[in-house]
Amino acid sequence: RCLINEGVREYPAISFDMSYTGYDCTNEPADSEKDKLACLIVRCSHTDAIAAVPLPDKSAPSMKHAAVEVVRFCQLLGHTEVELKCDNELLLQGLALNARKRLGFKTRIKNPPVAAHQANGPVEKSVDVIRRLANVMLSMARERLGIEIGVNHPLFSWAFIHSAWCYSRYHVKAGLTAHEGASGARYNGKLVPFAEPVYAYVKPLQKGNAKWEMSLFLSKSTTSDMFIVGTAQGIRLTKSVRRTGQAWKMEHKLAESLKGVVFPVFQQ
Repeated sequence: RCLINEGVREYPAISFDMSYTGYDCTNEPADSEKDKLACLIVRCSHTDAIAAVPLPDKSAPSMKHAAVEVVRFCQLLGHTEVELKCDNELLLQGLALNARKRLGFKTRIKNPPVAAHQANGPVEKSVDVIRRLANVMLSMARERLGIEIGVNHPLFSWAFIHSAWCYSRYHVKAGLTAHEGASGARYNGKLVPFAEPVYAYVKPLQKGNAKWEMSLFLSKSTTSDMFIVGTAQGIRLTKSVRRTGQAWKMEHKLAESLKGVVFPVFQQ
């Protein structure tokens, strides 16, 4: 169902654009792209759904991973026919086009004229919206955890992913959220603040092992709605979390030792 009036069309336009976000940590400015987070922002014109895909760089392996996420984004929204639209990410566009064709889905290409960035304005606005949401979440996490969260910290990337997740489920446009437009139902899942220390349920290997592990909440799965949490050992999915009711700063060591990249480690 088309919720947003961006011109009469029978199929949605899937627009995407690469963004770069830096952060001055301990008075050390981020001057180069290596000091910034590269994140692909993907937007659907029919539902206004947004996805964020952090990437290590713009290499060919990274673009293959991004193309998989673009195709997955279309599938989650139930689109069998789409129009792919971008400014400069032509390699990614071609990879996504070929992947969808192999799956048997109709896919069109329509790009704005060279240097006509306003023609791809909706996704550029989405880049700004997701960046501002992520900055708010990171600012809160820094203050409440009492640690520095630079570009290379896992929480920096996860803030963008969770911002897009929240936007698609809670931002109302034309009377509906993107989640309602795609699924026909309001999102009623449980949620805790980003980066809050929580006890995550784990299935113990032995009956005497602990069933709850201290973790940081990162986001929720788009397919199963399970909680995504981070620990010093890495990322895990869990069906249930419990809030501690304690000051976040008590778990600052856990936050500092958090591990878990949001993109594959490519073999160069």
